[in-house]
Amino acid sequence: MTEVKISCPCSLKWTWHDHASPINRKGKQARTLAWIQKCTANFRTHSLKVTPEGLEIKLETLTDMLPLLHATQNPRLDLGTRLLIYDIGPWKEENLLAGIESFIQKNAYHPFATCGNPNCGKAGPIPLSTTTHHTKPEQTLPTRSMEHFCDGDTCSRLTLRISEAIHTTQETELS
Repeated sequence: MTEVKISCPCSLKWTWHDHASPINRKGKQARTLAWIQKCTANFRTHSLKVTPEGLEIKLETLTDMLPLLHATQNPRLDLGTRLLIYDIGPWKEENLLAGIESFIQKNAYHPFATCGNPNCGKAGPIPLSTTTHHTKPEQTLPTRSMEHFCDGDTCSRLTLRISEAIHTTQETELS
């Protein structure tokens, strides 16, 4: 298999929080761009699109989504709610494995799987494959793991929806 077509999160999008005057909007955009550049400084490849409606960061490497979610967890006040944007691919090369992992993990969920936050309860966990460079001594570097993101209105933060025992069995070594 050389490619897979499956819907995977590959971008984050924000809308501007309020409608300011054009003069204030330019200052707001400059401050927000500086924040985004700081958040994305350690990512391999991505693109940034700024529009009058908001901004979008698109990743070229699917396993960078989880670190991007962590890096942008506390956005500037100028930004509204962040949204996950999906693309169907086709996913090739280093994204091939992440696409396959996403497909398998989505299909492994119970049909009524929900967020682990008792105040949220949103159905439909979002699996995210990531590579980890900080592992246990007995593991070779890097390792892959599956994490789960909740995009519910009350949550919008990382929550594990499976037990730690199951999570640790899902880590696999990169070959």
